[in-house]
Amino acid sequence: MLKFCLVACLLLVAFSINGNAAQPRTVLVRTVAELETAVKQVRAGTIIDIADGSYTLDHPLIITGQGTKRHPIVIRAKNLGQARMMGTATLHIRNAAWVIVDGLTLAPILNTRHAGVRVTQSAHVQLSRLSFHFQEPLGRRPPAAHWLSFRATRHSRIHHSTFGPRLGLGLDIEVRKPSQHIRIDHNQI
Repeated sequence: MLKFCLVACLLLVAFSINGNAAQPRTVLVRTVAELETAVKQVRAGTIIDIADGSYTLDHPLIITGQGTKRHPIVIRAKNLGQARMMGTATLHIRNAAWVIVDGLTLAPILNTRHAGVRVTQSAHVQLSRLSFHFQEPLGRRPPAAHWLSFRATRHSRIHHSTFGPRLGLGLDIEVRKPSQHIRIDHNQI
């Protein structure tokens, strides 16, 4: 009987330790500096909530986190559409896995070919409920830019997002080889 109680206690302790380690960590960010720090320190299961407001990016926010199927990395607007990325750059998801970006409004000034969102050499990236409203420069012809580009990426998805309106040249969504299994559905273009 004593052995049974000892084994039961050890199992209970082991499960409680593992259960606490897998708990998601939620970080609320209110500034670009806090957002950049949170993205650099991200780990599987982290949820980054971006407070309502405008965030001016003068260089791409590079996301390289490695989530898991069970514990993805989530970067989301605290309130749908109320976190607005502005400036001259947006997101570059690079060498990442199991990342979800949800509910952001992307409205940078489209002044270079690479101002759009880029997903490069990544897997299992989900972009959902994004609103692409890129600002094209006034008084000159906008560059032929892509608003969203998948390159060497696999098993990823863009869905329930809106694109536009658009005046300049370029593709709204670009999928370049050797990307595989990119799902584009339920978007308004």
